[in-house]
Amino acid sequence: MARSPRIAQWYGYTVCLVAVITFLISAQSVVNQAFTLGNPLRAASRYGSALTSFEAFEATQDLSPRRMPGDTTTAPLSEADLRRRYEVLRSEQIDQSRFDAMRAIVASGLMMLLAIALFLWHWRWLRALPTAEE
Repeated sequence: MARSPRIAQWYGYTVCLVAVITFLISAQSVVNQAFTLGNPLRAASRYGSALTSFEAFEATQDLSPRRMPGDTTTAPLSEADLRRRYEVLRSEQIDQSRFDAMRAIVASGLMMLLAIALFLWHWRWLRALPTAEE
């Protein structure tokens, strides 16, 4: 029974198309994360405050005192306390943004390599398939 190579060709070309689309999406992710690595403070802040400068942080802070349960003090935060808080949050934001960006770059890079490997494998396989005329 002779088998038609049409199904194999459809399969091969479909895998190649999916590999190209995966590569393009992963490349776009790598570019986005490279920008995040370049300026980690511009990434979405997890703390709800602007951390690009102390003045921006100060402007977005709720200046009412932070009280713990049972605390009866009502003194507002001093500028030194606010600056300390800013430095800690800024450092944490930079570290977390860099970690997230590197993780995304590695994951996207692996997807790009896998897409390239699948594309090349199937493209060579398609070239080796007998055509309908043969």
